[in-house]
Amino acid sequence: MTPVHDDVPVTVYSGMLWEAELVKAMLLDAEIYAFLSDKIFGGVMPPIYSATDTGQVKVKVSSRDIERAQAVVAEFVKNRETE
Repeated sequence: MTPVHDDVPVTVYSGMLWEAELVKAMLLDAEIYAFLSDKIFGGVMPPIYSATDTGQVKVKVSSRDIERAQAVVAEFVKNRETE
């Protein structure tokens, strides 16, 4: 029987490397562990693939922290839109 894991990494944000780093820092400040995936590829070629999710850096958190993480990401997006 396969064990059931309710703690899996989920993507809460994807964007350019500098944006992903800022979101990650905000999550860590909120005491939510976060990490980046696709960092090398996304950091090298983001303008080429900006119309799709391919080539973007993804910020991931534990599925247990998804609701708190989404609130932090929403704050980041809101602040970016007001600039």
